[in-house]
Amino acid sequence: MAISLESLEQRITKLELFVYEIIGKKFDEIDRRLEHIDKRLSDLYEKTESDKTEIHKNVGSTKTELYEKIESTKTELYEKFDNLKVSLIKWMVGLFIAFTTLIITAVWAILSFAIK
Repeated sequence: MAISLESLEQRITKLELFVYEIIGKKFDEIDRRLEHIDKRLSDLYEKTESDKTEIHKNVGSTKTELYEKIESTKTELYEKFDNLKVSLIKWMVGLFIAFTTLIITAVWAILSFAIK
């Protein structure tokens, strides 16, 4: 039972084709998986970039809102402070007039009593 050289060569060729076919299928599968991974990474990168842009935009608008709120609060505080100063001055003037009236009344009473 001798195997001819040509028969052996054909068997080896068939084996090589079989091995290349299996390896090719595995490479195709690996290539598809790598493409899928690449697409997921690209999607994640795009999402990260869009999130980063949105965060920068939100931070900018929040800063603007805070500055506006601080300025309006400052203005309100200065207005309240000015109103309080005016109220305090009016209160002090009223108190001064009241005590002056009491003093004048007391002096008038003392002088009226002393003259009688």
